[in-house]
Amino acid sequence: MNEVRYVSVFAPGAAPERPPLVLLHGTGGRETDLMPFAQGVAPNYPRLGLRGTVEIARGYAFFRRFPDRRVDEADLAGRVPALAAAISTLFRQNGVHRGAGAKVTRHIVPGGHDLTNEDAEITREWLESESRLA
Repeated sequence: MNEVRYVSVFAPGAAPERPPLVLLHGTGGRETDLMPFAQGVAPNYPRLGLRGTVEIARGYAFFRRFPDRRVDEADLAGRVPALAAAISTLFRQNGVHRGAGAKVTRHIVPGGHDLTNEDAEITREWLESESRLA
């Protein structure tokens, strides 16, 4: 199987010792979509934005969907190892030598797919709580 190459953008942040943020855009997006949001909520953190490798009409995605918009879970599962490897490689190439682990929380907020001030506040609070635990 061919190596998957991700288009990416990296911003080191003012405090490179902070854990890096990995920014994965939504369906139809690009690697730069979440950089302004991340800059606004976490300007000191290193930030890595990746572009999905599935080309679609309006942009890119990280996995395929069926025509009725359901997630193709087999495709998603098949792409995860290459994505994880690419993140590790891109971290090394950009001088991020800190081990990365993913912590995920979920908040349901009213609205659509756009990022809001409420999303920014939730993100800031999460980052602050994580930095206190480190």
